[in-house]
Amino acid sequence: CITSGNTYTAALCLESIYEVCKELEIVLGKTKVTIIGATGDIGSACSRVLSKQVAQLKLCSRYINEKSEIVNEIKRDLNENLMIYNKPRDAVEDTDIIICATSAFDELFSSEDISPGSIICDLSVPPNASKDIIRKRKDVIIFEGGRAKIPGFGNIKNKIWKSLFRNNSVYGCLAEALILGFENRHENFSIGHGMISEEKMKEIYSLGVKHGFHIADFSYLGYFYTDEDFQQVKMIRKNKC
Repeated sequence: CITSGNTYTAALCLESIYEVCKELEIVLGKTKVTIIGATGDIGSACSRVLSKQVAQLKLCSRYINEKSEIVNEIKRDLNENLMIYNKPRDAVEDTDIIICATSAFDELFSSEDISPGSIICDLSVPPNASKDIIRKRKDVIIFEGGRAKIPGFGNIKNKIWKSLFRNNSVYGCLAEALILGFENRHENFSIGHGMISEEKMKEIYSLGVKHGFHIADFSYLGYFYTDEDFQQVKMIRKNKC
């Protein structure tokens, strides 16, 4: 079994977005979504799925343009409601949901760039969002996406192994390999750019649930969000409308 794990990571990203929208009573079909790293494997997969579900989609990548494959692939679903950007700071303005899925080592936008009530799913390692958002912006939800809560964490006795599963969670790329192993699926599940389909995302997520994997608790840099945090952001969003 050889896999990049990107299919399960993308699936975890989308499921976490759906869960946050449910918690905050957000209608996804009325939202503006920005995907930073939209030409990458995970970013393009999320773009394809969300293009059929949201009101407006902003695709951001360093070299994206009107002729990019992902733009041509999904523009028929959104037409004038599809926008492209090369600069993340421009792309995150006036946006409800931000997904970061790049290989960049830099912080791509700051706490001052995002709107009140925003949801930020940061899949990138290291994080693309500014580290001060969690401290300065109590009016948004930002979390480390693409992580899965693992089954049987309490039964692990080895301290080294426990240290690898920070906050009772594991990166989706590793979790995908574990799930395929549990299923005895010796295949190249997530190899090749642009090969992630919505069907495969649903399949691997369903298999994960079968073996006790679920989206990780919402946290960022060690801070775990509480029900009160969600209620606060929900009220902020309602007051904006």
